[in-house]
Amino acid sequence: EIPALWPKLMQLLPFEGQKGPVGYGLCYGSDMEEGSFNYMAAIEIAPDRTPPAGLTLMQVPAQTYLVFRMTVGSGELQPQLRAAMKYVFEEGLPKSGRKPTGGIDLEVYGERFEPNKAGSILDFYIPVEA
Repeated sequence: EIPALWPKLMQLLPFEGQKGPVGYGLCYGSDMEEGSFNYMAAIEIAPDRTPPAGLTLMQVPAQTYLVFRMTVGSGELQPQLRAAMKYVFEEGLPKSGRKPTGGIDLEVYGERFEPNKAGSILDFYIPVEA
């Protein structure tokens, strides 16, 4: 279901008040026992603007983040994202010694990211205690 959100957002871009080309995947409301979470495909918007009809506005509070970088390989993106997230939560975060806050996790699709292009870069921002 998550991959289907991005084309819906992309067809609305650019829109008035959009701040730059960076895309964000917001992961929130995780239930580790159930293995579920909420996901939002997002673009930053100026604080004095409202998003286009059909889009929801969500504020991400300032937080301290542990950042994990992923370089995309060849092949489908979704399996690579799943493997990266598995690493982040099962190995990277525990080995870091930092405690997650349970806040909003971010996938940051910056200017060095091109879907399905090997060598593209994206970052995972995991909120941790300061």
